[in-house]
Amino acid sequence: MNRFPIFILALTINFISFGQIKSESELIGKWTVVKMIDKPTEAQFKPIVDAFEKCTFNFKANNDFELTTTNETELYKMMINEVLNEEVKWRFNSSTQTIGIGNSIMLIKIESSNEEPVFHIEETGLNLLVKKIE
Repeated sequence: MNRFPIFILALTINFISFGQIKSESELIGKWTVVKMIDKPTEAQFKPIVDAFEKCTFNFKANNDFELTTTNETELYKMMINEVLNEEVKWRFNSSTQTIGIGNSIMLIKIESSNEEPVFHIEETGLNLLVKKIE
């Protein structure tokens, strides 16, 4: 019996699962940006890019969501005040690897880079290599 096709299939499944979050419980906690992989280059996005480079996403067990940064720009503060000023809930869809924040406020698509998750923020074009810190 030829085991080569089985080996290829197992290897493919292994590569596909890297960087994916399989359940909501894996997502719960604080995630910090390690590296910005992709970002818009237009000048009007610079304050958002600067803020998200030093950002922490906090997905709480009760589905509350917090977004903090150590580089608060005026545009970031305005966005937080307008969009995330109340208790915002998050929800995770494991089949599409997406995180919805609030009522269509923000959509994060989880992609992968090698073995690490990448948060692609649909509204901004940002691709953030992230690491779980708590």
